[in-house]
Amino acid sequence: MDQERHRNGTRQLPEIAGKVSPWLPVAALAVIVLVLGYVSSRPKKSDSEQIVAALNDSIQASKEGRPGGVLDKLSDGFQVNSQSVTTGQIADFIKNRKPTVDVLQPAPVVTADDAHIISPVRVSVTFLGSDHGITVPDVDIQFHRETARAWLIFPVSTWRMTKINVPPDALSNLGAIAGLGDL
Repeated sequence: MDQERHRNGTRQLPEIAGKVSPWLPVAALAVIVLVLGYVSSRPKKSDSEQIVAALNDSIQASKEGRPGGVLDKLSDGFQVNSQSVTTGQIADFIKNRKPTVDVLQPAPVVTADDAHIISPVRVSVTFLGSDHGITVPDVDIQFHRETARAWLIFPVSTWRMTKINVPPDALSNLGAIAGLGDL
């Protein structure tokens, strides 16, 4: 019978053809995309490395005058010496001054969902066509782990700057070089 069917060129479709849902390939593709997205959105670095990377990204963005790169790394309630600073003020300062910030000892101390870096910081800004700089000792940069979304779907933890504490005596010098007057 098989030989006869083969000689006549007649073919019977397999029984399974009518039983497979057309959604199966779509569902399989969706599962593959979700698994790949989940795996790729997981952090591949330690907390300390993530904090230093976030700090370096924001420093590079400020040098280039891109406020968005800096604002992405700041928490919603960002403060400088316990005073709230608006995103508009930060964006204007970065666009107009393009500050160069160098954290000289970027070694974070991580405790659970909080971290801080205490380090001297070198700040340089351009004001009236000339560069002005100052090194501020013992600046305390505080971070907090927050939840964000990767690919708009996957929850990921990210480190954001919540507060910067500058010694009061250095704050007046910092305001003068930034063209802000007394802070």
